[in-house]
Amino acid sequence: MTGSDALEALLSRVAASYDGAAFFSPDELDKWPKAVVATFKKARLLSAATPATSTSCDGCERYCHMPVEIVSRAGRSAAFVLCDKENGINRVDVPLDRLERWQASGEAIAAHLARELGVNRPVSASTQAKRWEVGRLRSKRVEPVALTIGDQGLAVEVAGYSVRLDEVLWWKAGRLELDRQGLSAFVDNPASVPTGRTDLAARVAEIDAAIVDNRRRGVPAPVETAVKAFRMTRQRLSQMRKTLEKRKGVNVDVNPC
Repeated sequence: MTGSDALEALLSRVAASYDGAAFFSPDELDKWPKAVVATFKKARLLSAATPATSTSCDGCERYCHMPVEIVSRAGRSAAFVLCDKENGINRVDVPLDRLERWQASGEAIAAHLARELGVNRPVSASTQAKRWEVGRLRSKRVEPVALTIGDQGLAVEVAGYSVRLDEVLWWKAGRLELDRQGLSAFVDNPASVPTGRTDLAARVAEIDAAIVDNRRRGVPAPVETAVKAFRMTRQRLSQMRKTLEKRKGVNVDVNPC
């Protein structure tokens, strides 16, 4: 599993959760690269959660999901389940570390976006279900930014646009990167029709058309000139192409010359 895979798993679980909060066991996180998990914890995308109150019982081959009892004596705690399914089993001890959980949430992601954008979150953040206010992003204009969960998963809403979170937040070269430049471009060029969802394929096609036109007109550095006109970088265009390739399962030229 790569860092990009782990980030996708985290965002997908939050998007699919009932209330915008998802939980991960130590066994799950052990399958992720250690450096990635450490980065997620440092960024506060993962935080320690209250211990699980139920677990799979390994007292027999049925592996029933059972409630956990925890007792403390002389400053030491022990966990167990009481089996009522099979005769002769009764109490089955449960290692305490199996009950550990780590939480990811829409609230934590919104807070991370605010820190990366350098904006202050509203004192009275929205309590609307599956929507978290991030703050007001300043560029040539000032526009509020929000994180939402919709039909296509986690999305960032800004200046009348709704863009999938994985199109502006990604794992690259061992770190999390947020496309602040791209979000600032939305701020400076608000959608004519509010809450218009951006189409990644259409955006890439538009940039490609500009590159082709630049080449036709003999413009020096046609790619760099085009991406600059769209207020982004060549690296950002490459990332957009990679996202399309992964989403559609097709090969695209991620580094046009």
